[in-house]
Amino acid sequence: MQLGRLAPRGGATQAKRKTLRMIALVQAGLALMLAYPAHAQDDPAMSNKTASAFAQLGQAFSTSAETTATPPTPERLRLVHQYLVQYKAEAAMKAVGQAAYSQTLEQFKTKAAALPARQQAQALTAFSTAFESAEAARIRITLDGMATYFASRLSEDDLKTVIAWNDSDIGHRMREQPLTVTQEERQQAGQFTLDHPAMIRLVQVSVGYSKQVLANAPSAKAAFQADFQSRLCQNFSAIQLRMSTCPATATHARRRPA
Repeated sequence: MQLGRLAPRGGATQAKRKTLRMIALVQAGLALMLAYPAHAQDDPAMSNKTASAFAQLGQAFSTSAETTATPPTPERLRLVHQYLVQYKAEAAMKAVGQAAYSQTLEQFKTKAAALPARQQAQALTAFSTAFESAEAARIRITLDGMATYFASRLSEDDLKTVIAWNDSDIGHRMREQPLTVTQEERQQAGQFTLDHPAMIRLVQVSVGYSKQVLANAPSAKAAFQADFQSRLCQNFSAIQLRMSTCPATATHARRRPA
């Protein structure tokens, strides 16, 4: 689909307005897309915002037809990872994961309060290392999954076009310092999108990926919780600490003296 053919020449102003709105949706939606997979706990507000943002994108770009997937090449995977670095995807996921960690840690501290002081410290260390390693594994899996999805649906030329735009002065400031972008520069961004169908294909793929993330969110959360629980119980076992958090070992043997 070529956005430049959305309107006749006489409707250029209207087309530009639509394009600028789409660009704003892309920026907001992409930020949500990169953040959402990092959640370790349920966040209905984030889920609703993500669904709403990409529903608007789907309507704006008429993305009813999913881009055909082909086996990703090493070069396309490399380019997608470069694109994800431009958007600081890993940092975004880590930031959201840190918020989830802080919330979950407070809940765990309440359970650990019944332990002797020395064992409380051991339990908190075991919790932190288990959560951090499980979160790192999930971020790695998520980034690899994103790379595979995008690299299967975008060509090398598409990705190079998007990366070049992101590296431009306007593209960089639209991501990093959006308030510094003038109206004239936003019009230039709109014209670039009109002239480069690769930008539209990027949005189509982003919408498809985000729908997949939302659909798989419950199973992804369950997988993370299972991995975290396994790591936590292994850590408890290594220090011979028993808590109800790991019921399989909670009733075995007596606690070591504090």
